[in-house]
Amino acid sequence: MKTLLLAASALTMFVAVPAMAQNADVQTETQIEADAKTGWESTKEATANAWDKTKEAVTEAADSVAESSEKAYEETAKWLDTNTDIDAYVDNETRFTVDDIEGMNVYNSQNQKIGDVTDIMLDNEGDIEKLVVTSGGLLGLGGDTVAVDYESMTMEATGDNAGFHTNLTEAELKAMGEFDKNTVTGDMYLTSNLVGARVVNSDMKEIAKVDSIIIEGDEASKLVVSYNGDKPTDSKGLVDYDDASIVMNKDQNAEFKLSVQ
Repeated sequence: MKTLLLAASALTMFVAVPAMAQNADVQTETQIEADAKTGWESTKEATANAWDKTKEAVTEAADSVAESSEKAYEETAKWLDTNTDIDAYVDNETRFTVDDIEGMNVYNSQNQKIGDVTDIMLDNEGDIEKLVVTSGGLLGLGGDTVAVDYESMTMEATGDNAGFHTNLTEAELKAMGEFDKNTVTGDMYLTSNLVGARVVNSDMKEIAKVDSIIIEGDEASKLVVSYNGDKPTDSKGLVDYDDASIVMNKDQNAEFKLSVQ
């Protein structure tokens, strides 16, 4: 009798074990599906949160840039003249941009062309000190480039011999020696190095760039600048040359620092 009961119990357990294993498999698959669903929901939520933060960061950055640009424009507006027609302003026999002057002919006392103006040297106050003249091989100068004192030159704005005239002789021009722009130091500046320079505020932040310089008489009178702010970056205006001072940045490039008002 005991033998039969033991046999029956063993048979019952033998039959029950596969059923329990099957139930465990079903529970495991269900749990895996539940975990996967939970993980996917978490991933979606995390992605959505990350995207929201990214959008917020981009919006804040854009607002910051806009605010900074607006501030820069307000700072520039203190010195900036946007009402004057620049082309009309320089359409005058006494005003020229440096681009107008560069390329002008240079004549000797016999009205013979001896070269072209290729650069202009200004002192720290904006007064013209020298004109850089390249002879192009004329009058036996062998293509030399010389720096001629501006005081020795006179200008004729119109006529067949429009340009600069000097009484310097060929021998005197040769005696000047070849001009080396790397020797221009101290309080002297070539306009070729000033055009394209940054215009900065008191914090040395860029608020405009120099497009050209207007020469009036024997000195620089205006900066033609492209400025940033609530207007396109190609907007142009005039800044009085006296409202800015030339400073050298860490790379030893000239910049115009606006006066504090």
